Amino acid sequence: MRRRCGDGAARGARELVLAVSALLPPEFWPVFVAGCARLEVDPVELLSVAANESGCDPRAWNAGGRAAGLFQMTPVAAPGMGWDPHDTHAFCALSAVDQWPYWERYFRPHRGRLVSRAACYLCTFLPALLDLAGEPDALLCSRDGRTHASQAFARSQVISWYEGNRGFDRTRTGEIHVRDLTAAIDRSTLALGGVWSDYVAAIHREQALRDTNPDITDGGRDRPIYVVPEPPDRDPEAA
Repeated sequence: MRRRCGDGAARGARELVLAVSALLPPEFWPVFVAGCARLEVDPVELLSVAANESGCDPRAWNAGGRAAGLFQMTPVAAPGMGWDPHDTHAFCALSAVDQWPYWERYFRPHRGRLVSRAACYLCTFLPALLDLAGEPDALLCSRDGRTHASQAFARSQVISWYEGNRGFDRTRTGEIHVRDLTAAIDRSTLALGGVWSDYVAAIHREQALRDTNPDITDGGRDRPIYVVPEPPDRDPEAA
């Protein structure tokens, strides 16, 4: 049998696809798409934020900020999501399916306002500045404490936003604008390549199934119904 020179590359590509599909498995898509419908957000736009935050990997962990999971839950956000802020690392052990109820709880207060990629990202990055999402040139934070926020913030707080997220300032201007968030999304989805295309296709398939079967909430007749539970309240003081 003649072996083609591309066999090794093809096998590597198949292994990558299998690994990635294990991170966001088939049972994730009906749960995620149904949740996005409840949140009134485009699931592709919301998932694109996870592409930059975690590479769409629910196991992702940022030791510096103690941020965990698909959208990088922080200790500050954890209590509102029903998670122990002292043990955010444990969140990485949950599958994407099991993380989603916590994320849906996080995004729920902003339902109806997640109208673009920028809005979705601001909701995770700086929700207090969500009103600026429609202005690409709006200044979110800067090295010297300036911001276009309508609400007054301490200069030191604005500086801390910049210092903690200076990776968005690719041109080293000392400023982070709304357009820098969407540019980061573009880079991350491009880096994922065909994997991102597969994710988008999975979302579109799930949406089409829901459109043609409006009474189906699990995403498919041949799949067991998955009811998204409310995440349990975790006692931060529990051992």
